[in-house]
Amino acid sequence: MYDASQDEILKQLIEAQNEGFDRLEKGSNLKWQGLFIDPLPQGTPDFFKTPAGKYLIDVIPFIVATNLHFNKEQGKWHYTIEFYQHEKIGPLEKRRLCLARTLGQKCPICDDLDAEKLKQNPSKTLLDTNKPKRRNLYNIWSHMPAEQEAKGVQLWDCSYHIFEKTIQRRAQIPIEGGSRIWMSPDAQHGKRIYFERSGKGVTDTEYINHEFVDRRMPLPAEIMAKAISLEMIIHIPTFDEVYEDWKQTPRDAGSTATYSVPTTQQPTAQISSQENRPEPGQAFTEQEQKQASIPTCPFGGIFGADCQKISFCGKCSVWDACAARQQELQGSKPAEVVTQPVETSTQEAKPVETTPTQTASAPIARRRRG
Repeated sequence: MYDASQDEILKQLIEAQNEGFDRLEKGSNLKWQGLFIDPLPQGTPDFFKTPAGKYLIDVIPFIVATNLHFNKEQGKWHYTIEFYQHEKIGPLEKRRLCLARTLGQKCPICDDLDAEKLKQNPSKTLLDTNKPKRRNLYNIWSHMPAEQEAKGVQLWDCSYHIFEKTIQRRAQIPIEGGSRIWMSPDAQHGKRIYFERSGKGVTDTEYINHEFVDRRMPLPAEIMAKAISLEMIIHIPTFDEVYEDWKQTPRDAGSTATYSVPTTQQPTAQISSQENRPEPGQAFTEQEQKQASIPTCPFGGIFGADCQKISFCGKCSVWDACAARQQELQGSKPAEVVTQPVETSTQEAKPVETTPTQTASAPIARRRRG
């Protein structure tokens, strides 16, 4: 039964124990799963934890290394990355970047939340639990509690409302005007920031008493060198990744199923019906499909069938051709193009995620506004 040598057994059990230590340290961080790339690159700083207590930190600026930063151009100095996330998605309670609020793209979770808001009695629990949350990520160097300083640079992922919002308000100089450049690495302009945290739970936790504290010297070069360009560790998911986490089922672009929230939550009403709607391309005869290149609706509708049924028609580059084709099919005058997005209703068709080679036939959902 035991054909391995004692040394080999010991070696493998040491590996298992070390993995156990890693899980002990990082197990509580499963709530971060989905938001950051996995695994994190070697040399990525540890995450800063803030149990109840008093803190004194430096926020470390960095040069944006890529064109993936949401708020600043590549090669520019910055001190944070700001984004929106959905929390507690699926049984693993993943966090996912909100594609709509962060990137202005289509987000399947926001689509369902928008549909829920249109119901006569929307679920407050569903909307509050899954609405996009605004957050910031920083490189920080903590000096208080005393044992924190030796850890050097750490990553602080926190709600926008507990730090960024408060400290930027305090940075404004009310009488003289202007503002403090508190994140500067020099001693003349840069400041350390003191704050306190009290409470443990979601409802009783407070971050209070934010104060600027003068620096006695500039930030050390070795600390500056360890700060990372924060956008490089944030995972930008595809529409399908978010959809599959949210629905707990693979997205089938050819399916006619309507949107619904996960079964663990209160289901939403259907957004739109696919009954009696032509499949993509069926607004043309088979002969015409062979003879002509059929344009694609850039907002997920059906060319020649959905003209003026989508709120983005007024911005469409192929509207004229689409309206003309619809007129031919229906024998009626095409509607005038709307230059502003039209208001939605429960009967309005809404755009879906598409790929360059495939148009989804799932219900169309309006893009969420920021």
